Amino acid sequence: MLFKHVDYQESDKVTLKPVLGIQPEQYLAVLCALVLALVLFFALVFPGLKNRGVLGVFDSEPRGAAVRVDGVTLGSTPARIFLPRGTRTVEMVLPGFTPALFQLEVRGRIFASAFIPQKRFITKTLVSPDPAAALAEGAAEFAAWAAAGEPGETSQAPMVLSQTMYRVAPAAGDPAVREQMNEILRTALRHTTTRAAARDLLRAKFLLDSRGRLPFPWNPGGTIADISAEFSSVRLNDANSTAGERAKAWFAYLRGGPEYSVLSGDESASRSSLITVTEAAQSAPIIVNGVRFLRVNGGTLSSGRTQAIPSFYMAADEISIEQWEAFSAGNGQWAVKMNTDFSGYPQGAASGINWDAAAAYCRWLNGFLPNAEIRLPGEAEWEYAALYFIQPGIAEKCENLEGGLWEWCDGVFTPLNFLLPAPLSLPLSPPERPVRGGSWVNAPGSVSSGTRGALPADSASPFVGFRPVLVPITQ
Repeated sequence: MLFKHVDYQESDKVTLKPVLGIQPEQYLAVLCALVLALVLFFALVFPGLKNRGVLGVFDSEPRGAAVRVDGVTLGSTPARIFLPRGTRTVEMVLPGFTPALFQLEVRGRIFASAFIPQKRFITKTLVSPDPAAALAEGAAEFAAWAAAGEPGETSQAPMVLSQTMYRVAPAAGDPAVREQMNEILRTALRHTTTRAAARDLLRAKFLLDSRGRLPFPWNPGGTIADISAEFSSVRLNDANSTAGERAKAWFAYLRGGPEYSVLSGDESASRSSLITVTEAAQSAPIIVNGVRFLRVNGGTLSSGRTQAIPSFYMAADEISIEQWEAFSAGNGQWAVKMNTDFSGYPQGAASGINWDAAAAYCRWLNGFLPNAEIRLPGEAEWEYAALYFIQPGIAEKCENLEGGLWEWCDGVFTPLNFLLPAPLSLPLSPPERPVRGGSWVNAPGSVSSGTRGALPADSASPFVGFRPVLVPITQ
């Protein structure tokens, strides 16, 4: 049987007694009503009393502006932010744009605010007083991210250049502004050292050509032709190649083709294992107007990324006071007063020379050997040489590459600033120049061949000197 009959006894019954003379059917009804009232109160009224306010729905044109309420950043547009009751000071901020600052009187509804919050819609249009300068700020951040190397599976770089371009591209309807933006992108190309950065740059160029209306232009062929031509002249040193060859080279780079020099500053690897020398044994030195250059045989440098280093010659010593005075005697505008009276100062080395003066010396020295290029070393060349000369079996070595004077290098110190094109006069600080090697005042072991430093190009420090490199010109 599925069911069994049960006989209830009289003693099994529960009988409620009156309370204060009130019958059970009456006070139970009141009790249930009170419970229901409490539930409704805490569900529909209490949230509005405790957190009275409105839900702010913020948006901006262009999007991505930070929303600050009473000085605290709470999100970026589009955003939904709860605003407590009272007078609230709101600011919407976007780099390179004039902020929107305003006050809101917030009251808020009490009833059912937890289920159907009262909303306040706020939309602002932000205006950039100088769209090209705003793009240059984005390009500075783009260059810094590119200097960190190719992103991996666990790290990604933001599309900061194209995001900035989306915001300012509508202003490119002005031909003068458009040319400034194009010039900034051409300069950004010189910092495009990863494929992630190349994709960001290409997207930024698309947005510029379409005036920001779409992430894809009506004439994609023209955009690709423009950027591949720039890619050819900057990266391939082959401005005479056909448009098809230039475009092919650009897309090969995007897919994973030739890699180009970028220094990460990574100190985790064993420094001595970062180079592989692949060219023939060391040849005789070259002496140019008293400066002795030693051959650095080419190979590969693996400092953040693997890159090929062609052979070159590096000055065996830092430029001496005597060598500098031979130059400045006929070039008085570069004369400097040196202070070498320090304990431990590398004897005879010239210091207190800024980057422009060092570059001028290299050009002057080049006049004594016209079939070669004499210049400041690139950072990759300097680091490779520092590692090369600690290899066994090299008879004559460069002196004081580490611990003599900090030494100027060619190029721009990318992570800290952005190389602005010369025709522009934008409100950004001038680029800093890289220095390598440390000086005698740095604690032993605190500076290695992979340590990077930077100084403004016009700095003249008693701790900074330089040594040129020489690259023979083959006919």
